[in-house]
Amino acid sequence: MENDESLVALNMQCPSTGRSYFIRVPPSTTTCHQAAAWIAGFDDPAQYRPVMES
Repeated sequence: MENDESLVALNMQCPSTGRSYFIRVPPSTTTCHQAAAWIAGFDDPAQYRPVMES
């Protein structure tokens, strides 16, 4: 449809329950790292450097 924006999301899985979550992120997001940083509240993905991901 005209003027529709792309649906961009990150598929995440909870390590405790195994449940999958489909979390929508801004349509300008191009990498999983950018998406994870945005979900964690970072405006600059370069500042998002988790010690451990699971």
